[in-house]
Amino acid sequence: MTQSYNALFDPDVDGTKKGGVANPTLQQVLDDPQFYGGEAANNVAALLSAAHPDVDFTGDRTEDTCPLDADESNN
Repeated sequence: MTQSYNALFDPDVDGTKKGGVANPTLQQVLDDPQFYGGEAANNVAALLSAAHPDVDFTGDRTEDTCPLDADESNN
């Protein structure tokens, strides 16, 4: 979980655009899917599910969308 996400997946994620970590670990991406993006979190989930028989990330996956529009999030 401490391995760099960018070392394993392409395209790289860059959290510095939002004030985060430039080269996040797998754990950081999985902990903050809204921050790093749903596709990145899904990549980590798929990797973990394939790597260990007791890990199974199934069901609905995170999307790169926010249910609130800009006006609602400012209230």
